[in-house]
Amino acid sequence: MINHVVLLNWHEGVNENTINTVTAGFSDLANSISEIKHYSFGANMNLAGSNYEYALVAQFDTIDDFNNYVIHPKHQHFMDTVTSPIVKSYGAVQYTT
Repeated sequence: MINHVVLLNWHEGVNENTINTVTAGFSDLANSISEIKHYSFGANMNLAGSNYEYALVAQFDTIDDFNNYVIHPKHQHFMDTVTSPIVKSYGAVQYTT
């Protein structure tokens, strides 16, 4: 299993409605891209201190599935039009289990 973890911080002034749009968009991707085996995401609950405001965890069966997800037109469009304009900083890591 390939695990893809993304942590996001928003630009100043990003509101709850915009974050809800991000969440809805991730839900749409989960339903639209067959290579995704599991997709979870959400706003940080700030339970124990944190450096990020939002997280996404995606799982794929193979590296090829992950690579196809990265270049998938719906993923690219979502990144270009929804998330990239509002992301101040991010971290990402991939690992296997």
